[in-house]
Amino acid sequence: MRSRRVQWIMMLALLGVATLSMAQDPFGQQSDFLPPDQAFEPTLIQDGDEVEIDWQIEPGYYLYRHSFSAQADERELSLDIPEGETIEDEYFGRSEIYRHALHMTTHPGEADTLTLHWQGCADAGLCYPPQQRTFDLESVAGASGQHHRRERAGTGCLGRCA
Repeated sequence: MRSRRVQWIMMLALLGVATLSMAQDPFGQQSDFLPPDQAFEPTLIQDGDEVEIDWQIEPGYYLYRHSFSAQADERELSLDIPEGETIEDEYFGRSEIYRHALHMTTHPGEADTLTLHWQGCADAGLCYPPQQRTFDLESVAGASGQHHRRERAGTGCLGRCA
């Protein structure tokens, strides 16, 4: 009788531990995903009327081609984007994606701001909601007289950013 009671107590204790661990991570998903601004980091370089956008994409993450758009002073811009890797996505079907790095360009004209829109996912199963960030394109005169500006998202870094 006593061993039966000990078995019940042990079973209840194990059930409690399992319940607590599920409450902390109910779907058993990885909980150490990067914030989207760290997983996908755009750097802007303005050279005359062209803006180059260089993306650093962390390993294990990717960006969707169809999610990119840009506006300058609320005017829709075209983006020059290279072909990406084609995948079969469970939500979007056949899709082009980018891993590791991506270089694109646009021509914002005399705009003061550039707003970028994008969406990406982690290979481990997390897709971020669509993201957007607005950059100030106020020109900085370089030594050669050309306008040159580099701004890394979220840092406000001007000039050569590390």
